Amino acid sequence: MKAKKASKSAWRWAGRIVALAVLPLVALMTALTLLSLVLRHGGPRVRDEIRVLNKRVLNPAMMNLAGRRHWYAAVIRHRGRRSGREYATPVVAVPVAGDAFVIPLPYGEGVDWLKNVLAAGRAAVEAKGETYDVFEPEVIDAGAALPLLDERHRRTWHRFGIERFLRVKRTRRDLGATRWEELREFRATHPLKHVIVDGVGWDYIASGEGEEALLILPGGAMVGEAGFTRIPAFEDGYRVIAPSYASVSTAAELLDGLAGVLDAEGVRAAHVLGPSYGGMVAQCFVRRHPERVKTLILANTLVPPQSLLWLAKIFLALLRLVPVGWLRMLRERGLSRAFYGVPSVPVEDQAFWRDYQHGLVWRLSREQLRDMYRLGIDVVESFQFRPDDLASWPGRVFILESDEDPVTREQRAELRRCYPLAGVYTIHGAGHTPWMSHKEEYLSAIKEFLAGRVPEPSHADLEERLRAFRRAHPYRELEVDGVRWRYVVGGRGERTVLLPSGGTRVPDMYLLLFEALEPHFRVISPSYPAAHTMDALVDGLVAILDAEGVEQADLFGSSFGGFVAQCFVRRHPERVRSLMLANTGTPGASLLPGLPLLVCLFALLPEGVVRRATGWNWRRWFVVPPKEQKFWYGLLDEVLATRLSKADLVSALEEMLDFSRYRFGPSDLAGWPGRILVIESEHDQAFSPQARAALRALYPRASVRTFAGSGHAVMVTQPAEYIAAVRSFLEEL
Repeated sequence: MKAKKASKSAWRWAGRIVALAVLPLVALMTALTLLSLVLRHGGPRVRDEIRVLNKRVLNPAMMNLAGRRHWYAAVIRHRGRRSGREYATPVVAVPVAGDAFVIPLPYGEGVDWLKNVLAAGRAAVEAKGETYDVFEPEVIDAGAALPLLDERHRRTWHRFGIERFLRVKRTRRDLGATRWEELREFRATHPLKHVIVDGVGWDYIASGEGEEALLILPGGAMVGEAGFTRIPAFEDGYRVIAPSYASVSTAAELLDGLAGVLDAEGVRAAHVLGPSYGGMVAQCFVRRHPERVKTLILANTLVPPQSLLWLAKIFLALLRLVPVGWLRMLRERGLSRAFYGVPSVPVEDQAFWRDYQHGLVWRLSREQLRDMYRLGIDVVESFQFRPDDLASWPGRVFILESDEDPVTREQRAELRRCYPLAGVYTIHGAGHTPWMSHKEEYLSAIKEFLAGRVPEPSHADLEERLRAFRRAHPYRELEVDGVRWRYVVGGRGERTVLLPSGGTRVPDMYLLLFEALEPHFRVISPSYPAAHTMDALVDGLVAILDAEGVEQADLFGSSFGGFVAQCFVRRHPERVRSLMLANTGTPGASLLPGLPLLVCLFALLPEGVVRRATGWNWRRWFVVPPKEQKFWYGLLDEVLATRLSKADLVSALEEMLDFSRYRFGPSDLAGWPGRILVIESEHDQAFSPQARAALRALYPRASVRTFAGSGHAVMVTQPAEYIAAVRSFLEEL
């Protein structure tokens, strides 16, 4: 009886699986049949509605697959005939005799992409993993197009009633030629070495002349030579070792094999660079062999995820039933997501790495693919990843991340929590492969860390980032009690961080912090009007939160912004989730001596004198390294000359004078449940040691982060550590 029940249960499950496989196919065939009837008989208006639906809903999804080697749809890249911007549209491009493509026009000749191509006379088509330059576009009718096509396409498009087609001539673009030549030269000068470790053969590359060793672990490509665009950059200063992962199925075999490669080269300990999958391997390696690791660099990676372990095991169990070609396609697609179709990656690199990885993947046997999946599962199961794992390890950790990485912001936050003392550097506008799109910045950040310094953005990079920040964050306006307020909003997240501006009265000085927070939080920062009192400033901030629909925010105030934040949390504690006070003081810690006299004096002096006096004072407090002075002092000068009037500067003094009259006590926030962080600098030019002690005494339950050797401008002189302190505090809440 039990056997019969088990048999029936098995058949029921088999029936469900078949239904799940068949029903989508039936639905697809039904949808295609309906679509063909609509296109043939629906009329122009119906076709236009379908075109709009495709453009807004289906095309964005199709772009994830279009142009790939195993997908039927292609991508046509064209420039706007008026805007000059580049656009990409999924199409069906069928190669025909005469080195040409025929592209159906199911929605007629009124579509924008066709108008752009006809106006320019040329475009680019990506089809079946290749890129073609196309030219001499010509719209033809079905009578001219159908004879050029194979029987399958001819029958399909006749059934859909398509009457107009675009024919273009084509030439294949060998986009990756330069990279292939670079790889050939690399192979000629970097022959593979071979070593046997516990009966398993390992191949690796060893080069460079430095005294210290740098172990570069491969990512998803799994081979050492995949680092050929980065390895030469380190050879002058380091002995570089780049292994290819052997075909093993356990974490112990993998990690002990890497240690064996170091033994073969006589290296006791090395700096370890792990990008992407290599970063997960690196995290396991430092836990199994901590004595072999000097420093750990984790680039565009994540903590090995436990959440998908069950799914990986199911897939491994079913792997023998999946055709090996499908397994290769699945792996190739997963690898190419890191760079293919990513706007910041040059098309030449996209073409090369697509072809290179195709060659690697399609050499893999079913057994090798199975070992890869087994290894991935064992890596996750073999270790626990906790913040205190490396408490006794003396090395340093550096996290290199990108703000547009497919590694999600939650996964990036988890990695930072796992390594709370790590330095963090974010490359902006980059995806999963910044070594393709932002190579110089990527290499510079790693070299700075290896040299024992904190990587900082270059001057030119800061200028471009400021321009990008201003483009992406146009001011919003709001009238509060007859006064016009302006503010910026950015970021995406469930929580909001409110950044009251500092003494410059504009959000621009928060550039680095704003960039670092907005991948994880919604960020709001005002440009102050001439408000004259602290109450008016607080009222304006409350009105902004109301206008943006924010009930409660994490409140961060630096310098003068810290004055505003302290008043805000006392008047509206219910609107504040947590409080962060950086390089600021209490009402008794006056920034300027003789404030009442200064207010009167500034009101009487000419505007030019007021500006010069303010600028001198700003530079006295805001001391930055010489290489950064051109940018930051230039920004201060710009703000002073173009963004602030004399009325604004006099109002700033009036507001500080108003703040000095407040009387705060340690018990003010006794009933408020939020947490407090105080950030201070050892050599703050604006706040004396006595003023900093008074602030700590005012907030006895606050966490305190002191930056040794730093001044008032620590936000820009030590950005990585400063931002890490803020994010760590926010992520603990």
